[in-house]
Amino acid sequence: MQGKLGEVRFTDPDTTLSHMLATVNLPDEARSRRWSVPDLSDLRAGLTQEVIRGIQVSDAFHQARGWEATKDESVLRVPCGVDPLFAGTVLGWTDVGAESPQETLLRLAVSDLAPGLRSQIPVWTDDGSKLLTSCDLGWEEEKVYLFYDGAHHLQRAQRNHDSKVLAALQRNGGRVFRIVAEDLTDLAAVEKLRETVAEALG
Repeated sequence: MQGKLGEVRFTDPDTTLSHMLATVNLPDEARSRRWSVPDLSDLRAGLTQEVIRGIQVSDAFHQARGWEATKDESVLRVPCGVDPLFAGTVLGWTDVGAESPQETLLRLAVSDLAPGLRSQIPVWTDDGSKLLTSCDLGWEEEKVYLFYDGAHHLQRAQRNHDSKVLAALQRNGGRVFRIVAEDLTDLAAVEKLRETVAEALG
């Protein structure tokens, strides 16, 4: 369904997502330089750069819309839209809890290490009266928690807050890993990260 409001054209969400994914799947060297992701297909079958970018788009789209993940790729079958096979792969990996493309990449890098990985795990003060933050990813039963730290985590106020979160999780025996961009730059970095997290999971 398409419409027009003044001079602005708009489409329904399914059509919009379909066209976004179709665009991501087209080779574009300039976009690849600007939007760099590692090829993880040697670690996990099917996780090529194009698929990873598609999952990042789908995660962000669903997060922004406040939706549960779309499960039926047939709703994306629109004229000039995404290939249904590609759409099915992307939607199968979509997690609306991812709040940034790097969180999506982190999840894809480690989610096969153990069952039970969740996103956006709440972290409370000891008395349970205040929500400190939500952990980006973690295995609650194993008490292993992952945070992706962007540049804002270098600010003093954020560092002080992060220290409180760390103390709250460690007080209960938790293992906390703070991941930065360098941990996800290429296959070798991801393999090293996976080894570290796997060791913590036992």
